[in-house]
Amino acid sequence: MLKHYICFAKLVFYVLFLVITLNSLNVFCQSESPDKAKSTIKTADEQLVELLKQKPINFFIGSTFSVMSPLSDYYDNFRTTPLGFSVYAGYTWTSMPLAIGFESDFLFIQSNTMYKDSDYTNQYWQVTHFHDTLGTDNNIIPLSVFVRYQPKLKDWFYFFVEGFAGINNLNVYARIKSSQKSSNWRENRLSSPFAYGAGLGVWLRLKDIIGLPSHHSSLFAEIKLRYAKGNKTEWWKASFDLSVYPPKAQYTEFRTSSDLILFLTGLTYVF
Repeated sequence: MLKHYICFAKLVFYVLFLVITLNSLNVFCQSESPDKAKSTIKTADEQLVELLKQKPINFFIGSTFSVMSPLSDYYDNFRTTPLGFSVYAGYTWTSMPLAIGFESDFLFIQSNTMYKDSDYTNQYWQVTHFHDTLGTDNNIIPLSVFVRYQPKLKDWFYFFVEGFAGINNLNVYARIKSSQKSSNWRENRLSSPFAYGAGLGVWLRLKDIIGLPSHHSSLFAEIKLRYAKGNKTEWWKASFDLSVYPPKAQYTEFRTSSDLILFLTGLTYVF
C-alpha cells in the first residue's frame, strides 16, 4: 500500500505546484502600470462591462484530461496507469456557493491487437484464405452526480470540495475483423459496481467573455483530485484460443475492488 500513498502524495504536490504557478502568473499579468493606474475616468461601456462582471452566472460545462491511479488488487492485476478524459456539467446557486452536476469519465486501460492468417479447405477442396485482426480492449467509464461547495476566494480564484456517488462501469471487449466479413464478431462483458467518494480542486479564471449589452461568460482552468471508493466486483482479462477457427474469446475472471484516484486538469466554461 505504500506505493499508493506515495502516488497520492505526488498528485497532491502537482496540484499545489500548479496552483502556486498559475497564481503567480495571474498576479503578474494583472499588475497595472503606474500611468494606467492613474486613469480613473471610465466610459459608459467600461462601466457596463464592470456591472456585467458582477452579474451571477450559474451554468457550467467542461472537459478535462484524466489520469487514473487504480488501487489495491485492481492495480496488481493490470499494473497500468489508465489515461482518458472527462466531460461534466452543472449548476451553481446564486444565493450560496453550492453546485450540483453530472460527470462522466472515459479511461482507457489496455488495448491489444494481433493478426492471424489461416487457410480453410472445404469438402470440394476449395481453399479460402482468412486474414483476421483480433483485438481486446479494457476501459472504465465512471458516471457520477456530485454536490460541490465552491466559495469564491478571489475574483479569479475558486476553491471547491465535493462529494459524489455513481457507478464505475468496467468493460472488456473482444473482437474479430476478418477478410471474410461473415466471420466478423464482437462481444463484451460489463460490470457496474456502485462507487462514492470525495474530491477537491480549484478554478482559475483565464478570461472574461463580454458581449455588450448583456452577455457575460468566463473561461476557467480546472485542476481537481478525486478519490472513489468502489464495491468489489467481477473483472475479466480477454484473450483468444487460436487452436480453433474461428478463434474463440477466452476470459480470465477475477474479483477485484474498483477503488481509484483521479487527477484531472482541463477547461471549464461558465455562462
